Amino acid sequence: MLVSPGSGRVTIGLVALGIKEGLPRAIDAFREHDAHVDFDVVCVINDVSPDNPALATLPADITVVPRRANLGYTGGLHVARAHSHGEFLVWGQDDMTPVEGWLDALVDAADASQGAGMVGPRQVDQEGNTRPLNSGRTLAGQSSLTWPSTADAPVPVREAPCDVGWVSGAGALVRLSAWDAVGGVDLRVWPLNYVDLAFCAHVRAHGYGVVHAPGAKIEHAKHGSSTSVLLNYTQARNTQFLDGEGWPGVTERLGEIAASPVPHPCSPWLGADITQIEARQLEEASLAYLPLGRDYSDYRDAAEARIASLLGRDALLDDVFASRSWRVTAPLRVLGRLVRKALGRR
Repeated sequence: MLVSPGSGRVTIGLVALGIKEGLPRAIDAFREHDAHVDFDVVCVINDVSPDNPALATLPADITVVPRRANLGYTGGLHVARAHSHGEFLVWGQDDMTPVEGWLDALVDAADASQGAGMVGPRQVDQEGNTRPLNSGRTLAGQSSLTWPSTADAPVPVREAPCDVGWVSGAGALVRLSAWDAVGGVDLRVWPLNYVDLAFCAHVRAHGYGVVHAPGAKIEHAKHGSSTSVLLNYTQARNTQFLDGEGWPGVTERLGEIAASPVPHPCSPWLGADITQIEARQLEEASLAYLPLGRDYSDYRDAAEARIASLLGRDALLDDVFASRSWRVTAPLRVLGRLVRKALGRR
């Protein structure tokens, strides 16, 4: 059940970019979720002024944390963790809706597997159909880009929780002791995309397990809060990072589902306070803004070129339709249509 801010065993961390139409709906869906476990809700809203009047319309029984800058999903989760005082943190976004029994099933799976650092639910669409790429195996030496494609096909149709190599972060539950041990999600994969896969790899390298709980279901609109330009950019950028200098010593062991400590350079911000983490996140964001801006500029230029071409064609047609020759030949065109129609009936 929903309890006062900061007093739940579980904190649902809802991260959003601005106050969009779907945010109040998502907040209410999580607040009103029927669960036996005590939970509170923290809503981190990036790219919004603390003076925005819309903030006053949000429910008073949750913690709302506005941030002027865009800390991304990564930085937003760190802020949510700073406001979590229980045992678990849930990763949420404004395009998710929990299904009945979702949270209790996640907590039950975590309680049954005390060594689990992350427990992922089953994502479903609006019709209740299971979405692909909920969980799976990882193969040693494979590019992180291929991790989702190595999904263990039988997993989505099982009902009992099971150990896996990775789970989707959509509506997933993280044990805070595991979060703190690894320094949380990787700030270098700002703002999103592969945050969950990188975190699963990292907690496993620290000896924590990853569990899929198919009985916990959450409806996910899938990329309802991101543009295609942003997703394409972050997928390419974060894949290159994770396959390169991101996790040396970890990716070679990805094929082992059993959690096993792996020596590796850990998070540079491990043990930092939230102010230091936010500063580091903004630094990482600044490194990504320039190429992202170029991608948006190229996309906009191409769109404007297509629009200009269409406008040019419209102007040409307007000139044709207004010409004397078009008016003079109008009877011939009518006659031609009549002839074609007549021939088509024979």
